[in-house]
Amino acid sequence: MKLKQIYELALEMGRKADPDLADNFPDCQILNPMESEVNTLYAGIDIGVGELLLVDRLNQSGYGVDAVLSHHPQAKGYYLMSEVGRIQQQTWIRYGVDRKVAHRLADKMIKEYWLEAASANGLRARDAARQLKLPLLCLHTAVDNLVQDFFLDFLRGKDNSSLIEVLDLVQKIEECGRSAADGVKAHLAGKISKDTKLGCHMVDMTGGMDPPMEIFGHLKKAGVDTMVGMHYGLEHLKAMESCGMAAVICGHMACDSLGLNIFCDQLQAKGVKVIAGAGFYRVERKPK
Repeated sequence: MKLKQIYELALEMGRKADPDLADNFPDCQILNPMESEVNTLYAGIDIGVGELLLVDRLNQSGYGVDAVLSHHPQAKGYYLMSEVGRIQQQTWIRYGVDRKVAHRLADKMIKEYWLEAASANGLRARDAARQLKLPLLCLHTAVDNLVQDFFLDFLRGKDNSSLIEVLDLVQKIEECGRSAADGVKAHLAGKISKDTKLGCHMVDMTGGMDPPMEIFGHLKKAGVDTMVGMHYGLEHLKAMESCGMAAVICGHMACDSLGLNIFCDQLQAKGVKVIAGAGFYRVERKPK
């Protein structure tokens, strides 16, 4: 496959996972293009200068890596990630939050993220890739949409299951199990008893950035009992608990790996060899 074909396949899969949420993924970018075939791809969750030097060293040892894939956005993808925050706005509205409230909170979230990102140096990996002559792309929200779609299906019909039962199911997902073996287990947060149900739940796996803490009160008012996400900071968890919500936290590297695996299974079916690193738990499944 050509690098552009890999990029276009990711966008196609991201749109198919939820055509109502996004048709544009500015945090997915080809950062150092190439025209030759990609037969071997090094894929990781976070690609920095160190990983690129590792790939260069692997190539010196005969691995033949043709291109590098970073899940988390770099360079232009990093600076433009704020634009995918509208996905969260649409999701909040889906779950019953007032449109004006959702728009106001999304505006604030997007502005704050962009201001923070604009002050950072997000160009180091891209510039290193250019100097090492390593083709590089980042695929973020398109892949996160695959995680969102997976968990929407995974939890369908489980509203009356207890949170403990749901957690047990999550922990049996292979990526979550491998993450647990490394010390990061899927877990629950909030005031929970053995009888607490999953209830009305919002899968929160895509949208680029952490939601504003104020949104949880509005979601609870709209009837959402439980958030199901990759990761939340301490202040976000306190905000959920203060309004009576629970959370199923499935693990950052585990969930990002799940999305990348769904995508990389398709790449391998098309003849691309995938070498996993940089936090990517590679689990091969038969592609759908």
